[in-house]
Amino acid sequence: MINIEHLTKTFSTPKGKLTVLNDFNLTVDDGTFLGLQGKSGAGKSTLLSLIAGLQKADSGSIAVDGKDISAFSEKEAALFRNTSVGFISQEQSFLENLT
Repeated sequence: MINIEHLTKTFSTPKGKLTVLNDFNLTVDDGTFLGLQGKSGAGKSTLLSLIAGLQKADSGSIAVDGKDISAFSEKEAALFRNTSVGFISQEQSFLENLT
């Protein structure tokens, strides 16, 4: 189960602060298939990156199977990604020391 409560994520841009997710809430039960659809820049990839523990939210919480991943340390987030997440980014994410 994925439970997201009051999630907010912003980015700094040359034009100022850009709010991508604002007080976002979502619950996805085990066994549910979910598709994300929206314009470029709508926050789809950001949301997936937050759920995967690749980014930190400004506020709010993300729980996966009862674990609050928003409170994970970098080491805990890496272990979570290694054991629990399958993720293919739309951008190239090569590890320089492995290519």
